[in-house]
Amino acid sequence: MNSLPEPSDGTEIGGVYHIFATWFMPYLCYYQGIFIRQQVYPLHSDLSLTSLFLLAIPICLVIMTPAIGLIQDCLNSNWVSYMFILGIIMEHGMVVHERATKGIGGSFGSKAPD
Repeated sequence: MNSLPEPSDGTEIGGVYHIFATWFMPYLCYYQGIFIRQQVYPLHSDLSLTSLFLLAIPICLVIMTPAIGLIQDCLNSNWVSYMFILGIIMEHGMVVHERATKGIGGSFGSKAPD
């Protein structure tokens, strides 16, 4: 059994699983990656966890948008591929987000010349 259960006998449970697995889990994994990075290997910056989560919103949308179609295909065919993609997304939350926040912080932290 490699795919999620389809709705049967008029219930919407299978549809709810698909919605949760497609639209909620990838974002949860991305933010979990940020949390793990902050707790296990703290950044040497003055950004709080709340600030990191807020800065993650646009970055997360850029990373997740192309992955949603791939995630939907994996849900219907292969759970191993789905879990692999979630792991990659979590890793992006740990590594890519750090680089992006440094770049964003550098551009907003510098003052314009007079």
